[in-house]
Order: sequence, then structure tokens, then C-alpha cells
Amino acid sequence: AANQMNKYAELQNEASLGNDVATLNLEAAKLSLEKGAIYPALDLLVNAEKHMELGQRWVHSYDLTLEVLTILAETQLQMGKVDKAMEVARLVVDHGKSLNDKFRAHTVILQGLCSGRDRNYDLGVEKTLELLEMYGEKHPKKLLPGQKCVEKAKLKKMFPKGSIERLMELPLATDERGIQIQTLLVDHLSPCASFGSSYQSLNWFASARALKNTFKYGICSVSNMAVLNMAVHLRLEGHYEEATEYCEYALRISEKIPLKLGSNHGHVRMTACGAVFSASRSYNYCLNELMESRREFLRAGLASKSIMPSLGYSTVYLCVGLPLAALEEDLVAYSKDANAFGCTYTMLQWALIVRQTILNLQNSVDDPTILCGDAMDQGEELQKVEGHAHKMTLRDINTHRLLLACYYSDWDTAEVLVDALDEYLDTHDNFLARSHVRRCYLGLAGFALGRKSKSAKNRKKYGAVGKKMLKSFTTEMKYGSVNAYPMVTMLEAEEAPSKHSYDKAIKACARLGQVHHEAYMCERAAEFFEEQDDEGWALFYADQAFILYDEWGAAGKTNQLKQKYKDRLSTASQELSVNGSIQGRPRYSAKELEGLREIDWESFGA
Repeated sequence: AANQMNKYAELQNEASLGNDVATLNLEAAKLSLEKGAIYPALDLLVNAEKHMELGQRWVHSYDLTLEVLTILAETQLQMGKVDKAMEVARLVVDHGKSLNDKFRAHTVILQGLCSGRDRNYDLGVEKTLELLEMYGEKHPKKLLPGQKCVEKAKLKKMFPKGSIERLMELPLATDERGIQIQTLLVDHLSPCASFGSSYQSLNWFASARALKNTFKYGICSVSNMAVLNMAVHLRLEGHYEEATEYCEYALRISEKIPLKLGSNHGHVRMTACGAVFSASRSYNYCLNELMESRREFLRAGLASKSIMPSLGYSTVYLCVGLPLAALEEDLVAYSKDANAFGCTYTMLQWALIVRQTILNLQNSVDDPTILCGDAMDQGEELQKVEGHAHKMTLRDINTHRLLLACYYSDWDTAEVLVDALDEYLDTHDNFLARSHVRRCYLGLAGFALGRKSKSAKNRKKYGAVGKKMLKSFTTEMKYGSVNAYPMVTMLEAEEAPSKHSYDKAIKACARLGQVHHEAYMCERAAEFFEEQDDEGWALFYADQAFILYDEWGAAGKTNQLKQKYKDRLSTASQELSVNGSIQGRPRYSAKELEGLREIDWESFGA
């Protein structure tokens, strides 16, 4: 009925058909959103606003205007139309009669602030604190000495013997004001403080306060994330077992919360994998969980956010060392989705960076450490972002360039990049796999430069970088990380090269199927024996490196080895096909996306 009226208005060149038709479009849009069909819902909402009687609409049609514009702003944000969403949301904030009426518009503005080209998380913290103060909730901008200890003591009293089983017995929250306070703490203050630069201590405080409030207000739509945020802090403090327990409880709480449009089920699963399970469980386990997270985002209509677990999957995939071709194919599809949904641009850049890294490994290029090719141009991409977003993109570009510098043995470039990444040597990253990649190649490059640098000062300097990264992985291994052991053996081999240490590292990487690291260790072993003038062992390890790089799909690297060793590599190694030993397959599926583009009318009668 709404579509018929909209078509009639279009044919008759009628600007507005009145509030009755606006209401018809609104109800149709809500049904569409209920089924997750976000594309037709947005069209219906745009028509609803168009048909409203504009004169004095906030006076004569307040409830209709409030509902149409609020849902329109939320839907535009979900579709990545950030500027339009914030413009509409500001209208609601300016004309809303109460804090409750304005709340959803305020959250759209908060999300929009952190989705621009500069990713201004610090401003997001400040605006969230202002909103909390409107609710009578005063929070410090930084923790005073001893304040964290006091808050920890309060939490311990709530959870006897450290168990959070009591949470599962709590009733569902009904206090609307309390739910809104929890939403501001969990969905806005905590993540903005975490990713920003000026208020990071508030991340823990917001998580702890939200967890305490759960006993006051009950279980609400963000309680799962409140528990999960605390799990992340426990992991950062080295309590891997307890962090995993909190994660499992967060997922159990998710089961109590209905999966509907805008729900956070996908976000909870993604964060559990990226921030905790990637420390306590194998990366292979996380691959499937991240794909399930993507499906949950899409089922909740959060198309623009579904790119996040896809990118997390890509980074974990690189950590595992599965064949490059399948991932490159997936990244093409993910990038198209990111463009279509208008996702935050730094997310799209992350996909472009990983894809260009893969292309530089797959192909012979003049300078493989420069991210410039079919996927992106690093210089052009850096010009497209500013502020904090520029810093994030530069960090990720330099990390992947360092990866390439290590594989292509470009130690002059590696030296420049290690210096550029110096500020991240002690930085904690909530997404562990991203930190894992950065620390891995900082460590490998550090030990290599510690041997190869011309000055004693630089050898000492870069050797210290390698030792710091080795210590971080050793600490993680002691805490219980199964993914840290290969890193420890690799870095130990580079710190004190010998046949025994390289063989130990090669075996450790092989056991977890990390063919790329296995290949790298074989190549470094070959280089070690060349320096010892032991051509027999050098060629043996070079042959193994060639086979393994070929298995990974790094044709650019195998071509470099052919040039380096010319006719000395064995014919058998160059002809041997080992691609059957590990399998990579594209994981992209457009099935869930189709549900966002059209309404499943038959399901309404179910």
C-alpha cells in the first residue's frame, strides 16, 4: 500500500500526501526492518518524511515526526550514510521534548563522531560524559591514584570467589533510564576511551561501573558486552583462564537477549574472538567464529559493521598462514561490500592494505615493500584521512610493509619501518591478532637488524627491539596462549641462530600449519649456513623454503629465490606440487546480504 501511494505521488508530482501516508510508510518501514530488509526500509522512511506535513510538524505531529526522524537517522547510520544520519539526529536533539525522546538521536551522533575521516574518539568520550551528567551520572575524566583498586575491591564483593554465575540469575532490566545509562557506558564511553588517546583509563572504569550497574538494573541489551569488556581487561592483565570464563558467560547472556534489528550479538562474538579467544584458543578456532559473527551482524541489519569481523578474519587468516589466493578473492568481495554499505573508511583501508600486501607476495614487483598496485596506493590513501584516522592507517601500512620487508629481506626498508613503529612497541591492542602480526615482524626485523646493522649502536638498539618482542610472546605463552609458542621459537632462533634452534622453530610452525613462518625459518636457516660456507645445508633449507613459499601462494617470493639461487635449487623442489597438503577456500557469501535488500513477504504469516 505504501509503495502504491509513493508511486502515485511520483507520477502526479505530488511533494506530500499528508500524515496518513507518512504513517503508512513508517509502519511498512518498521515491518521491513523487523525482517532485516534494511534497503527497502530506508526508502520507505525517506518517503515517510517527504509525505509529512512540514509546517509546524514538531508542534502538530510531534510523535509521528519524532518516530520517523529517529528511525530514519538510525537506518541511515546503519547504511553508512553518516553525515545525513547526524543531520537528521541533530533535528531530533534540537526539537525533542525530553532526554528520553532524544536518547536514540544522541547515540546516532556519538557513533557518527567516531565514524568520520578523523575517528575522533576523544571527542566521543567527552560528549558521552556530558550525556551521562545529564542523567545525573558523574564520572571522572581520569582515574585518581588508588581509585582502580577501590573499584576492584567492590567488584570482588559482588562476585564471591571470582565467579560471575550470579549474573545468570538476574532478571531482565525494565528501568528505561537505567538501560540508557548502561548503553552509554558500554557502547560509547568504554570503546571510545579504549581507541582514543587521552582517556584510556576510563575504558576499565566504564566496564567496571557497567558490570556493577547490572546488579542494580538487571540484564539488558548491553549486559553481555559489559561482561565481555571486563574479560578483555582480564586478558590484558594476564588472567587468560578467567577472561575466557567471562567470555563464555557473555555469550550465554547473549542467548537470553532476542536477536533483532540492531542487536549486538555479532559484536559480542567478534570481540570475544578478537580480544580473548585469540589468546586462549587457537587462531584456527577463531576463523569460523568470526564468520559466524559476520552473519550475526547481517541478520541484525548492521551491514556497515559486518565488515569488521571480515577484516578480523583476514588478519587471523594471515596469522594462520593459509593459502593467499583464497583470502585475496574474499577481500575483493569485502571491499565491494564496504563501499556499498558506506562503512567507516579506515575499515575499507584495512581491507585494501591486506589485499595489496597479498598481491605484493603473489607477484614480482619492482619494490614489493611499497603498497602500490591494483588494490591501493599508500600515498593516496594517507591523504584521504586525517587526525587519529591518519595515525591508524599509517600504523597499519607500516606494519604490513614491515611484513613484506622481512619476507623480501629488504633490511634497509625494515630499519626505517621499525623506527616508524617505535611508539607501538609497548602498546596493547584489544584485537590481539593485529598486535600479533605487528610484534612478530618487529621481533624478526629487530634480531635481523641486530646482526646486520653496520654500527654497534644500531645493533644494540634493534637487538633490544627483538628481545622486547620475544619477552612479550614468552609472557603470553606463560599465561596460556597456544599461538605464542611458534613465535617464541622463531624469535629465539633469530636471537641465537643454530641448526638446532632453526629446526625447533620449523617444527613448531609446522605443527600449527603455519606454512609461511615455516618457510621464513627455512630461508633464514639457509642464510645462516651460507654464512658458515656450508652449501649443502644451505641448499637443503633453501629448497624447503621454496616449496613452502609456493604452497603459501607467494609466487613473488619464490621468483626472488629462483633469482638468488639461480640453477642451484633442486629441480625436484621447483617441480614438486604440494598444494594438496593445506587447503584454502574463499569464505565470502552474499546469502545474508540478499535479506537486507528485499522483504521476505511470505515469512510474515509464519
